[in-house]
Amino acid sequence: MPEGLTWPPKKEDLERLYLVEKLSASKIAKAYGLNYPSNKTAESTILYHLRKNGIGRRDRAEHIRKVTEEMTSEWVRRYQAGESLRQIAGRLVDSVTVWNHLRKEGTEIRDKVSAQIESATKHSRVSFAGGSDGKAYLRGLTQGDLYVASHGRLIRVKTASTHPAMRDLLKSCFGGYGPLYTSPKRSRLTGFEWAFTFDLDRSFDFLLDHNVLSSDLAPASFAHYVAGLFDAEGSITRNSTGWYELSITNSDKELLLRVFSGLEELGIYSRLVRHGATELSPGGDVWQLRVWRRSDVKLTLEMLPIRHPEKVAKKEIVLAQYLASEAERAGDFEAAWDSLLEGIRAERNAYVKEAERIYYARRGAILAGG
Repeated sequence: MPEGLTWPPKKEDLERLYLVEKLSASKIAKAYGLNYPSNKTAESTILYHLRKNGIGRRDRAEHIRKVTEEMTSEWVRRYQAGESLRQIAGRLVDSVTVWNHLRKEGTEIRDKVSAQIESATKHSRVSFAGGSDGKAYLRGLTQGDLYVASHGRLIRVKTASTHPAMRDLLKSCFGGYGPLYTSPKRSRLTGFEWAFTFDLDRSFDFLLDHNVLSSDLAPASFAHYVAGLFDAEGSITRNSTGWYELSITNSDKELLLRVFSGLEELGIYSRLVRHGATELSPGGDVWQLRVWRRSDVKLTLEMLPIRHPEKVAKKEIVLAQYLASEAERAGDFEAAWDSLLEGIRAERNAYVKEAERIYYARRGAILAGG
């Protein structure tokens, strides 16, 4: 740890590093020499101490509030070259800001149909090349929380989430095969969320076949299938004993029974628990497959090649705690776990607020345009 920095961090040091020197939480973690199983855990620990000391997150839009003439000229050039408003906006501004400045410059705005045709021909789509394990993972993922359907000559994959980690997961799964379309929408539970859509070529039509049973897969592919299902519908939680439980929640009892049988064949004990109807599933029961014995939790996490960034970070903490001494279990890992959860909640809340802001900005632009 550099001279002058102490742990736990002092408020004045955090203010200097974060607000004055403009270091990211990740770089501050490195400055303090934090060594956790995951970089995300270290970053979350810093974010926790920032909030604890009353230091608010920096305004992500602060540096781009002033749209310069150079920025506008570049936007005009890119738009005339065929890029969409969403592509030009990126993550710095919203599409409405770009649209307003293009109109001020007298740029001819493409009509919606022409823009869609140009977009469909402009974006190349690559055929699936992930092998049998990759197919198994995507089958599990889409049978969990994603909507898949034919869309003309394409296969459309859709879902919605309040977690930026889900966006990152989807981009890692499908981003190499086609463009990601995002848009804010209303949500019954959180007020607002983000909708994600991929349009893929017909090599992904295997996602339409829900008759492939997890029990029909080879052992390695079975693990990939369950990993996909777990990334979509699974949870890792810490119980009152200080240990962890795994669960997969779904309204399809038969699907979970097949996973139950597959785990049983691998020597992993689990239990299927029935819950009543919920707000998200008012028409029928919801079922939960649970794994809680320590050895089974360890074996399951070691077996599943999960990809969801939040769950990967949790997995690393659980496995590290399993191998640690009793003294370490009682201290550092509980703090790391709580800090990770704080970081996840903060990212989710910020993502929801961003969805709300852009939703109303776009709605206002539409109303203003008549």
